[in-house]
Amino acid sequence: MLAVAILAGCGGSSGGKGQLVQGDGFRFTAPSGWSVQHTHTTWVARSGQAGLVQASSFRTVKPYRSALFEKLPKELGRVAGSLASDLGGKVAGHRRVVVDGRQSWSYRLASAGSVTDVTFVFVGRQEFQLLCRRPQNGDTAPCQQLLSSFAIG
Repeated sequence: MLAVAILAGCGGSSGGKGQLVQGDGFRFTAPSGWSVQHTHTTWVARSGQAGLVQASSFRTVKPYRSALFEKLPKELGRVAGSLASDLGGKVAGHRRVVVDGRQSWSYRLASAGSVTDVTFVFVGRQEFQLLCRRPQNGDTAPCQQLLSSFAIG
């Protein structure tokens, strides 16, 4: 399974229009001034240590169908719960969001001093996980930029 991730600090202002970051089958705009690096399976853009933004791509066993959308929260809730546990926190809620024109589920994870939002986007046999971690009262602009600029293809 090939996973491509983008990590970036999200504690400061996004400033400027940003820079295009391309992964395996997706792209998004990272804030200007972030340092972007690439390893075999990971693109990394960093700005300080206050938080991160990450986009990962995974191949699913079966193709996604829109009829599955209403059934996803149960399974995705378990995934989000596992992520929250890894962070020493808990799932604080979930909501519907639209990413690249697709209905998606986003989960808020709360842990000591930070908030993590993880959004699941499905198309065909691809699952994209968009993750943003920031201080509890930190700037949300980089997180919003991730969701609004994320595009498949």
